[in-house]
Amino acid sequence: MFIGRTAEMSELNRLYGTGSFEMPVIYGRRRVGKTRLITEFIQGKKAIYFQARRTNAEANLHGFSQAILAGSVGAAGVSFRSLDEAFD
Repeated sequence: MFIGRTAEMSELNRLYGTGSFEMPVIYGRRRVGKTRLITEFIQGKKAIYFQARRTNAEANLHGFSQAILAGSVGAAGVSFRSLDEAFD
């Protein structure tokens, strides 16, 4: 059951509906439901979810590339060369 996040969900829906690129930062203490908030919010929406790991930038860029390309046909194993390239 997902309860008690009405204000946060409203703000995320407002940002999602602007028609502009939005990248909200969600932060807080551990184990307060940040990941659950995100996964509940993106259900049924066109979205990319990627959680960076405590590793090097190259590994995170590769993981981010895979998250972006997950729905692309024939893109397996492709990795962007930079975050700028990934966002472009």
